[in-house]
Amino acid sequence: MNKPTMLDAALEYASRGWAVFPCSPGGKIPFKGTNGSIDATTDEQQIRDWWEANPNANVALATGSKSGLHVIDIDAARSDVAPRLQTTLIARTRNGGWHYFYKYPAGVASLPNTSKKAKEPLHPDVDTRGEGGYVLVFPSVVDGDKGNPDATGVYQWVNYVDPVEMPSWIVEHIKPKPVALIPRATCAMKPATS
Repeated sequence: MNKPTMLDAALEYASRGWAVFPCSPGGKIPFKGTNGSIDATTDEQQIRDWWEANPNANVALATGSKSGLHVIDIDAARSDVAPRLQTTLIARTRNGGWHYFYKYPAGVASLPNTSKKAKEPLHPDVDTRGEGGYVLVFPSVVDGDKGNPDATGVYQWVNYVDPVEMPSWIVEHIKPKPVALIPRATCAMKPATS
């Protein structure tokens, strides 16, 4: 994809069925007056209204069932998790990391966002963006991390291809675990005595 306007990019993503919304120019915060991924849409008129009013607004893409995508967010330029991931739609992030976009798995009710700081992370370098989450996408720009030589501030597609199915080992790791129900003990009531 050649460098389009923010509006053209937002319309292109919407044409693929990916719900978008505007973020502050140069930032990652949902644009004032929107509710972030809750308001994300593929509606052409709404998208035109947003970006015609704010042509420099960054483009955010809602993840989860809203766009049918789940994103593996690798926060390192080099990570031993990357070779384990199937080739799919991939973007280079502003800080030199990677976004791997996968199809939201069929038959899974909800896959949450996860953090590398969680008790059982997918990987020490990895966050994921699922239901209710979002990521910025090309041609969005955010100031890079000044101390990071890999930071460019730019989101850029590495390969603009159709996303593939998410690896099953990732689905199994991040899908909510069933909670065991423990039956409550019932106590026998003694009849009242007079």
